[in-house]
Amino acid sequence: MKKKASMFVFAALLLAVGTASLSADSFYQLQLRANIPFGFMVGSEVFPAGVYSVARVGNDASALVIRSSDGRKSAAFLTFGTSSPEAREHASLVFNRYGDQSFLKEVWTVGDLTGRQLFPSRAEREVSSAMIDPTPDVVAIAAAR
Repeated sequence: MKKKASMFVFAALLLAVGTASLSADSFYQLQLRANIPFGFMVGSEVFPAGVYSVARVGNDASALVIRSSDGRKSAAFLTFGTSSPEAREHASLVFNRYGDQSFLKEVWTVGDLTGRQLFPSRAEREVSSAMIDPTPDVVAIAAAR
């Protein structure tokens, strides 16, 4: 009898864990690729225009890494969750642009109400504070899995 009860509890626990993983944020499967037609910054790293992939680092959705397609440039960075009232129709990388300088701001996957937002870097804060109108232009670049 105890064996049947423990098997039932184990099966219920397994089902609960499996269901939770099915509804987990899609950033746990994050792997995006985008052709970015302009130079940009992530943290203190400068990236030239080109094709980049973004993926999560380990099991933590808050740590992401961006890599150039040729493998020459990469940077890991921390993010925090952000949300949208409507699900995204397209995966995208969103940039803040101040004049001719662009900074990666957000990463979104298709169909999600939640995305990942980067903390503004020191360079972005300095550029923003030096401008008369510190409101950036927001540029979204489509990404694919």
